[in-house]
Amino acid sequence: HKSIEVTEKGKLALQSLQNSFNGDQTTGAALLKRYSVRFATGDTSLPEGFMTEMSVLASDGLNLGKELNNVSGEWYPKCWPEVDIDVDEKLDYLVKNEVPVAQEK
Repeated sequence: HKSIEVTEKGKLALQSLQNSFNGDQTTGAALLKRYSVRFATGDTSLPEGFMTEMSVLASDGLNLGKELNNVSGEWYPKCWPEVDIDVDEKLDYLVKNEVPVAQEK
């Protein structure tokens, strides 16, 4: 996956979240979400059957069994043999538009 440095705004948000735990790490630690690009070929298929994969939830199950290249949405940006040129834009779109739909379901 691609990692970028946390911005000052991000550091402040993370510190605020950590402070909300009042030093009690048993309630959970602050996490930074990371989105991964796929390391599989585009003809690899998602499994059939029940799963909680976000790409399946967001599509009401329509992505079940589809090849990654044919999955509806930008869930699996390519990074091999080359990284998609617009991978940053695809991940931004995914986070802003598709992840919230999957989280609601």
